[in-house]
Amino acid sequence: MTFAALTGWLMVATLEIPETLKRRGVRHLGRIRQGHLDLLFMGAILTAVGIAANPIPTWIAVLLVLGAFVQPLMFFPLALNGELARSSLAYRAFNMTVMTAFSIGWVALALVVLSR
Repeated sequence: MTFAALTGWLMVATLEIPETLKRRGVRHLGRIRQGHLDLLFMGAILTAVGIAANPIPTWIAVLLVLGAFVQPLMFFPLALNGELARSSLAYRAFNMTVMTAFSIGWVALALVVLSR
């Protein structure tokens, strides 16, 4: 949540100095908002799930925390290059790996909770 709050400064910059950001190579300001909000929502969801499903096995928690942190960060490079998601095999592979691990974490957590 702290990192999400800090990205709020980027949101302020998109509102207060958008032309400066654009001169520095930020082409898609909406991606900053998307990443910021996703970080906030993921943090809130993880907090609620951590309280509701406690205890969570460590390996599942690691997948969930890493996915909830890294997945929203994937929007920030798109602020610089909107075509990255289509043009970069490395970006797509990394994004798919993170999303797969994150999905495995959620399914595993659901199975753990249902088995209780």
